[in-house]
Amino acid sequence: MGRTFSLGFWAQIVIAPVLLAACSSPTEGSKAGPPAAIAFTTGTNQSALAGNPVAVPVVARVTDASGRGVPDVGVTFAVAAGDGGLASSVAVVTDQDGNATAPQWTLGKSAVPQTLRASIAEGLTATTSAVIQSNYTVDLRFFGPEMMPTTSAMFTAAAARIQAAVIGDLPDVLQSTPVDLSADSTCGVAGLPTAFSGTIDDVIIYASVGPIDGSGSSGGNILAFSFPCFIRGPLPARQTAIGVMKFDEADLSAMIAQGNLTDVIQHEMLHVVGLGTLWNELSLIQGAGTPQSRYSGT
Repeated sequence: MGRTFSLGFWAQIVIAPVLLAACSSPTEGSKAGPPAAIAFTTGTNQSALAGNPVAVPVVARVTDASGRGVPDVGVTFAVAAGDGGLASSVAVVTDQDGNATAPQWTLGKSAVPQTLRASIAEGLTATTSAVIQSNYTVDLRFFGPEMMPTTSAMFTAAAARIQAAVIGDLPDVLQSTPVDLSADSTCGVAGLPTAFSGTIDDVIIYASVGPIDGSGSSGGNILAFSFPCFIRGPLPARQTAIGVMKFDEADLSAMIAQGNLTDVIQHEMLHVVGLGTLWNELSLIQGAGTPQSRYSGT
């Protein structure tokens, strides 16, 4: 009996401290201090098609000076670049681990940098980036008189929009023998390279602003012209390899004043890619040249 009692006695001595430790409350030292940093931890470096949300929710974490998550902190998310959008503009409060999940992030519609920013009242910020998915490359090249930077930026913006909308890769084209693009047998526009050679991936668009037929107020009625001049072959692979677009310098100021120059540039650039210019050749339009003409492709 003595040994049994002794065994029970020592069992109590061993177990009691364990029970006391399990029931004790956390010490003040385990509590997080004030916010000292914010960083994105989940959903970084994603990619998605233009105008679509990223697949993985984006999470930012607020930590103190010791790296512990700080709860109950309001985090404001905002699109910093790329013209995308968030499902909500309401601040998100961090959970017990200091995490805040951003509202659904939908990317913009142009192949430009996409950036999301997280910030808190303490003045701390963090950014993360995403990429527009596209295997289509628009190689924009200017020719003729030098453009104003604001005008060339509009051409660049239109090219980024096209690159985000057309996403499929095309076979490279190697032009090993130099060719005169300014000749009537090719593109036929003065100012283009007279000895072009090299690899084309996926389309080269030559763009210029210069004289055409004068302003509309003086009888001119051509704002711009554009067309594909080098086309892949044979059928059905008849996509544009090289195209040209030119805007009448006399009409430029009026289009800028009306706020529609970027739209007109994009319209003409789509003609270079093939919309409306290659449809008939590919039997994708019915009633061509009549008021009942309509696109019949996919």
